[in-house]
Amino acid sequence: VEGLPLVESSVTGQHRLHGLLRQALAERIEPDGRVKAARLAAEVEAARGNLATVVALLAECDDTTGAVEAARRFVQLPVLRRTFEQLSSVRRIIDSIQPGAALAKLLEIECRWGHGATPLDYDELNQGFLRIAEAARAQGDDAIEAVALYRALEGFELHARTGPSEAFERLTELADTESFAVDALRHARARWSQELGDPDASVAHLHSAEVRYPDLEQTLRAGRLCDLGRPEDVAVGLGPDALATQPRGAEVLIAFAMWLRGEVSPEVAFEIGQPMTADTVARRMVNQSVSILGVTSVIALAAGRSDVARAQVREALDLAAWGSPDRIRLFALVADAALA
Repeated sequence: VEGLPLVESSVTGQHRLHGLLRQALAERIEPDGRVKAARLAAEVEAARGNLATVVALLAECDDTTGAVEAARRFVQLPVLRRTFEQLSSVRRIIDSIQPGAALAKLLEIECRWGHGATPLDYDELNQGFLRIAEAARAQGDDAIEAVALYRALEGFELHARTGPSEAFERLTELADTESFAVDALRHARARWSQELGDPDASVAHLHSAEVRYPDLEQTLRAGRLCDLGRPEDVAVGLGPDALATQPRGAEVLIAFAMWLRGEVSPEVAFEIGQPMTADTVARRMVNQSVSILGVTSVIALAAGRSDVARAQVREALDLAAWGSPDRIRLFALVADAALA
C-alpha cells in the first residue's frame, strides 16, 4: 500500500491503510465477512506482535476468550513496547468482558502508572500492584500475579527502593511453574544487584536462566547493559541499518548503545534519533518520553542542532514535572545543564 493515498507509515518502515479508509471499506462488507476479515487480521497482527490490535479485533468478533488471552500476553510486554492509547483500549475491552477480574484491575493500574501524576501516586500505585498480585493469587491466576509483582518491583526501583522481600520470594516460587516469572525474576535481581553496586552480579543474573520471553529479553537486557555502562555487549554485530527490524522499544535502547559505543557520528545519530523520539513521545508514557528527550537533546547539541536540543529539553522538563522520579528527571536535568 506504500505510495497510495491515505496510507500511514511508521518509523519501522511499515505501511497500512489510514483509519478513515479502513472504516470506509469495512462499512461495505457484510457482517459475516467483517467477522472473517477481523479473525484473519487478528492472526496477521498476532504474528506481528501487535497484541492490542489483536484484542480489539477478537472483541469485534465476540471472541471474548481469544481477546482475554491476547490481553494477558499484552500485559507481559515491556513498557516501551506499549502506548497509553493501547493500554486504555485494552483496559476498556477487558473491563467489559471481565469486570473486577485481576487482569482488568492490573490494566487500570497500568494506565495510571504509565501516564503518571506525582511521585506520591507512584507509591500508591506500587502498593496497588501488590494488592492485585494478592487478588490474582486468590483467584489462582499465577500469570497475572507474576506480572503484578514484577510491575511493583519495577515501580519501587524507579525510586531507588528495594521491593518488599515477600514479592521477591513469591516471584521465586512462581518461577517454578510460570514462564514469565523466570525472566521477570532474573531481571528484577539484575536491577537490584545494580542498585547494591555490584555490576558483575547484575550481569550474571542476566545470564542465569534460559530466556523464555524474547520480547522482554531484548528490551530489558539492552536497557540494563546500558545502565551498567556495558553498551559493547548490546546487540553485538548489528549496525544502524538493522534498527528498523528490531522490536518496538528495543530499537531505542540498541540505538542508544550504538551512540555510547561511538559507532555513529552525532549527525547520523541525530537523524536516527529524531523519529524514534517523536514515536516514543507519541506513546504518551511520561517516564520513557523524558528519558529519550534528554538523551536525544544531548545528541542534537553534539550535532550542532541547539535549537532542537533546547525545544526538547523544555518538553522533557515539562513532562518530568508531572511526577517523574528523580532518576528519570535527571535525564532532563543533565541535558539542560549541557545547554548552559
